[in-house]
Amino acid sequence: MLLYPSRPAPLARSVLVLAALSATVVSGGCSRHTNAPPRVANIRGGTTCDPNATRSDVLLVDLQPEARADLEAATKRGLAVVRFDCQSFSVLPQCSAEASYTFTAHTPKQQVLRMSDGASLGASLPLTYSAHAAELAAGFERGQSLDLALIMSGRLTTGAWGVGPEDLRGDCLGATHVVASAELGAFALHSGARDRSVTAAALFGARVQAEQRTRFELHSSDGSPAACSGSSTQPAPGCDAVLRAELVELRAPAPTLTAMTEEQMATLRGKLCEDVEACRTACEGNDADACMQYATLHLLGDRVERDLGRAGKLMLRACELDQPLACTLLGIEFLNEASPHPDLIRGREFLRRPCERGYAEACHALGLSYSNAGDTAQASRYLKRACTLGANDACGRP
Repeated sequence: MLLYPSRPAPLARSVLVLAALSATVVSGGCSRHTNAPPRVANIRGGTTCDPNATRSDVLLVDLQPEARADLEAATKRGLAVVRFDCQSFSVLPQCSAEASYTFTAHTPKQQVLRMSDGASLGASLPLTYSAHAAELAAGFERGQSLDLALIMSGRLTTGAWGVGPEDLRGDCLGATHVVASAELGAFALHSGARDRSVTAAALFGARVQAEQRTRFELHSSDGSPAACSGSSTQPAPGCDAVLRAELVELRAPAPTLTAMTEEQMATLRGKLCEDVEACRTACEGNDADACMQYATLHLLGDRVERDLGRAGKLMLRACELDQPLACTLLGIEFLNEASPHPDLIRGREFLRRPCERGYAEACHALGLSYSNAGDTAQASRYLKRACTLGANDACGRP
């Protein structure tokens, strides 16, 4: 039986007040993201690829053959790790995360895409958009298009979540994302005249003429329709090219929970799951309260080895699943100057979400952080909200 309700009963007010007041709020912090706009080539239209997005769904058919081979090999060794910024994509062949992919076959599906201006190209193939804008813009003006045929036969997925730098192994310098899932199959990509109609069969059967090699055109293919015609529990040779990948940004490192007070620990001891294995299984199934309880077991060393790093990662997972107590405790951890990783910006981000959703303790701690920093307007705003939500210790504070 899970003991955390979806909106947990408030912690003892003195617990959070003690934690927040005893923490000397750091005076600054840094964000992993910048607000600079993506640098894109000068071509008509605009790209939809956002280098600051935490998730990106990207077609990869315009990769060089050796890069596609590196990516396919990486998915067989573990979780593929890459460097990506909307203008370039690099596989880090000596870097991986300890996880694996599961292949699920489906009925082969065909798709034909035509890109005849900068907007459609930028939305579909941002890497080509960035690298060959001038040449392609000239081709579009002459009535050319870029035509792509896809045959999708199966998908790679992984149950790994929240991969951070501490999970990587090997030479991982410059890593930004992991491949969370990938669509496999075959493709054919060719430049052509916009006034002609195209089919998947025609694109797969296209041949590059000698005169086409004298001007800038794109021609690339991998696999064949025939190889994609059967069904299998494994990717079929000739129908195993990575067509599209979901890239997930490496998250910031999970905290090591060192700032927890004895009073907080005592409060958490009263909320432990009875069955450790059931708790772990439920957390792996995205049960936020189970993740919070499983984190608490590792934090306290109750029936599992005490592991503050593992506890932090599990609590981060619970917060990602909108468990408000987990987000609140993580926020207090980052706001505590005595912790190994004080971060004002990140701490407030963790507190703001549960506060906005009506969790009084998060508003209280957030208000105290602004009060300690001398921002009376923001302090008043969050302390008043905490008071309204039932945090009596926040009432009447400046």
